Amino acid sequence: MAIEPLHKNLSALLSKRDMLKHRLFADSLDRLEAGEPYLAVLGVDTERLAEILQQELLICHSKAFLETRLDYDGGNLNNLIRDWAKHERLILLALATYLKGENPAITRQLLLHRDELFRLRLPLVVFVSESLYHDLHVKGFDFVSTASFSHCFKDQAKAIETDFRPLDQKPAEVAAYEEALREWREEKEKLKPARARLMMRAFRAGETAYKVSKLEEALKLYLETTELARQLKNDHFLSGALSNIGIVYRDLGVLDKALSTLEEAQMIYQKNGNPKGEGSVLGNIGLIKKDEGKLGDSLEYMKKSLELHQKVNYFRGQAIQLSNIGSIHLEKGELEAALKFLNRGLEMYQKLGFPRGEVSVLSNIGTIHKLKGELNEAAKYYKKALKIDRQIGFLQDEGNQLANLGDVFLEAGELEEALKFYLAALELNRKIGYVKGEAVQLGNIGAIYKTKGNLEEALEYLNKALNIQLQVGTPKDVATTLHNIGVAYKEKGDLDEALDYLKRSLKIDRKIGDLLGEGSTLGNIGSVYYQKEEYENALIYLSKALKLHQKIEYKKGEAMHLGNIGLIHKAKGEYERALMYHKKALKAIRNAGYLYEEAIQLNNLGMIYIDKEDLNEALKCSKQAERIFEQLGASQELNTVRSTIAEIRTKQQPA
Repeated sequence: MAIEPLHKNLSALLSKRDMLKHRLFADSLDRLEAGEPYLAVLGVDTERLAEILQQELLICHSKAFLETRLDYDGGNLNNLIRDWAKHERLILLALATYLKGENPAITRQLLLHRDELFRLRLPLVVFVSESLYHDLHVKGFDFVSTASFSHCFKDQAKAIETDFRPLDQKPAEVAAYEEALREWREEKEKLKPARARLMMRAFRAGETAYKVSKLEEALKLYLETTELARQLKNDHFLSGALSNIGIVYRDLGVLDKALSTLEEAQMIYQKNGNPKGEGSVLGNIGLIKKDEGKLGDSLEYMKKSLELHQKVNYFRGQAIQLSNIGSIHLEKGELEAALKFLNRGLEMYQKLGFPRGEVSVLSNIGTIHKLKGELNEAAKYYKKALKIDRQIGFLQDEGNQLANLGDVFLEAGELEEALKFYLAALELNRKIGYVKGEAVQLGNIGAIYKTKGNLEEALEYLNKALNIQLQVGTPKDVATTLHNIGVAYKEKGDLDEALDYLKRSLKIDRKIGDLLGEGSTLGNIGSVYYQKEEYENALIYLSKALKLHQKIEYKKGEAMHLGNIGLIHKAKGEYERALMYHKKALKAIRNAGYLYEEAIQLNNLGMIYIDKEDLNEALKCSKQAERIFEQLGASQELNTVRSTIAEIRTKQQPA
């Protein structure tokens, strides 16, 4: 049975007074919302600390029951388990406050009833001293708080300050990694290390290594955790480590290993009846499907994950999947649907105080504004994400946000500023050994040189990116870079070479089922045939691209293909048909809210009206395009359209 949700009270509780802004309390709420048994580690033998936490949990949960003792024979715990179904109440077992000294019987009773607690999903919160915590942990007690502290302070004031650390004053993640690594090494170097303790410390060190983007180090530590967990037959740590290994493999671009590892973790979670863990794994499998370009499959996995997390009231998991579903809609070009899911995810992350999740959503919202041509808004969201990344030491994503800001300057035509951000991101990715990110930035730098017309340098960088991606990248990464190399050759005028790379990209797009990528590649192949003046072939490819992007409701692609078909009819002298397609393109792009592309289509319409010698309509369209480019700060495009306006006005002068 699920306990009464606590999230309604969370925001009020955390703002109620400063003492409530601490990690342990937030972690307690998170675990209780998921309906999990929970061993709360106070980190110090102090009555005051336990009493504060108990008091606030009792306030926020009307059905909570405080049990003050546990008999040596386990009678109280037996009664709690038996009465749980009848009373549907949260049970607080305050051993830290009322138990003095060591008591092996307590450890035995909690271990004895461990499986029953998990089976019934009894929301039991056990407040224990650090000494009892280590006693239980070493003997394999599976449900433990992430808000545990390894040092025991004799000074009570210092203990309160440490355990009740405000959420907005978290220690640097680098320091946490160094401390976790030190503890792991300390245990490992012992003559006879305790396997359970070593397993837990390896896992913790792996978590902190991942948070500071040390992927190879994290992988090594997680693999050690799995080895120890199999020896100890500890499914809790085995499934957790396998899940995290899958995530690391995905980041390293080794998708086959990522998928097989996650599927093994899912089987363990299913066997043990853990919907929270299974939901998290399904969500990560969904991300792999997204990497493969299988957006439909990805969406299905994420929806299943969301359902499981809603079933057990796991709010952080819900926030993650709402954000992931939003990102899939973003990939499909469904911007309004994406924004709806992302805003729901952002709200939950902010209530939970989970900055890494908040960063991801802020970044995606920034991308939506970028796609709409709202570059100032996009930059605002990317800067918010970058600020949080730097506060929490999330170096890998810091590189992503630097690159995103580079994208904004690229869209605005400020190439030198864009290049500065891409180079900064490249330097950071190389510093932390994030090879996949390095390839992305090499590709971005190549795009800058392509836009500047330095096509040889562009191809040099794009080929460097391709060489890396062929080793560690996803098929989608490879397809994207092949596509960009093809576009560079197209702009260089080497059209046969362009077709070769674009068709190689198309083959991968079709193999992995990436309809978005396939449509874009078909469109560029059509553009190459347009440049070769093979208009019928161009129309064939552009028509296929149009159908694909209409099928997945990718409005930006639809508008681009309609506009390019219009250009073909213009080249053939079929001005009325050209006008019809450009008007359709303009309507599609306006419905989707892409300001930049709207200005492009208005400019194209103006050019057709010039050819038709309808100078008044040409001026009207060009002036609308000028206003949008000026609003967006797109300086290069603004100069072009102003030249067109000057040309129109010259033609309007009497002879």
